Amino acid sequence: MKVLVTGGSGFLGSRVCIKLLGNGDEVVILDIKHPKKELLSQSNISFVQGDIRDEASVEEAASGCNATIHLAAIADVETCQQNPKHAFDVNVEGTRVVLECARWNYHKKFVFASSAAVYGEQKRLPIKEDSSLIPISIYGVTKASAELLINSYKYTYSFPSTILRFFNIYGPNPNLSYAGVIARFIKGVVKEGKVTIYGSGRQTRDFIYIDDAADAVVKSLHSSRRGIYNVGTGKENSVLRIAEMVEKATGISIARRFENARESDIMRSASDISKITKEIGWRPKVSMLEGIKKTVEAYLNQ
Repeated sequence: MKVLVTGGSGFLGSRVCIKLLGNGDEVVILDIKHPKKELLSQSNISFVQGDIRDEASVEEAASGCNATIHLAAIADVETCQQNPKHAFDVNVEGTRVVLECARWNYHKKFVFASSAAVYGEQKRLPIKEDSSLIPISIYGVTKASAELLINSYKYTYSFPSTILRFFNIYGPNPNLSYAGVIARFIKGVVKEGKVTIYGSGRQTRDFIYIDDAADAVVKSLHSSRRGIYNVGTGKENSVLRIAEMVEKATGISIARRFENARESDIMRSASDISKITKEIGWRPKVSMLEGIKKTVEAYLNQ
């Protein structure tokens, strides 16, 4: 299969491309930034530099492909809060352009990276795919809007699509501007021996290791099943628990500094992954402590 991967140079995208190549697929990356040299040095991969809002660039990349994995987005919650117009322009209008080019080129599959942010604060856990969408962040609203757009293409044009709602992805990531709490903690511990915790630290999240997340994308692409799926571990871990695991992984005693909770933070989150396990045959393999150890090791070796 020849696959267009938007955002293929990014944190999740680069892992997805590696797994696709290992699977024997051909890959075309569309991104505003160049992929790592070691990725482009492999066979069966090409690169188109461009923005997903630019129809000519997307058409160039989509032409000749028969599937799309759409990962490109503004994924940082704070960046979206600071500039909602830009967030909607990239995450929603950009998705429309990618959808149109995929449809014009008769792509057989369209896999979209959505987010657990579409759920907002849910009263019942674990969260199932049929839970109400009540996003409280601008980022979550853009992802929910993109989902509605994708679903409209499914009903209007019979265009095949799969939506993956990722919970908190973590792992080795040199781009610490989009790092998440685990990477922030590791950086804080290694450099200063302290971490900042917003609120009580009892907030929970469902953390999924990057390689497991990438595996879910590739398995969904090659599955005959279509639909909306949660991608997480099904397990809650509090921020305080994460600090303990980072402490254990680094062997460094952590000083904890508490600050006021952020307005857009939800208190609890955990996924129900029974649907993707049953229909796609995917389940996470990397435990929380193992994933944190891998992330620490990669950070220390940078």
